[in-house]
Amino acid sequence: MFKDTNQRIYTHQTDKGLRIFSIGSQLPEQVLTDQHTTGVAIEWNYGGEMPGEDMVLLIRILDRSLESLSKSSHHIMTHSVLGCGAREVYYYTSDYKQFMADLNKCLSHLPPLPIEIFHNVDPEWTYANSIRELAEKG
Repeated sequence: MFKDTNQRIYTHQTDKGLRIFSIGSQLPEQVLTDQHTTGVAIEWNYGGEMPGEDMVLLIRILDRSLESLSKSSHHIMTHSVLGCGAREVYYYTSDYKQFMADLNKCLSHLPPLPIEIFHNVDPEWTYANSIRELAEKG
């Protein structure tokens, strides 16, 4: 299992507003990236530039619930982004079917949430690397 407890925070101003990135300070070893080839985005589009106080509370509840996904050796969280009307939490998984089962389990205690899930095969971790580059540019 890979767990990077040293998250780095970056901000990026876009024409749509401020985005705040939380990105692991390091990528996992090559053997893990070779095994975790499917990227999965969990998105919550809340509208507006930055979430209001009530929405921040709901996002924190979602984030805490998602923490259990990183305890599995099948899933690695690479980053989260907040701003420009959306919250995104991104994972790479070695088993998409298991990821969805684990996601449903960790969210089962919550009421239905307006989240969308997108996935794609990304063995080179292209998306995670592009987000890291964007965040580091500022």
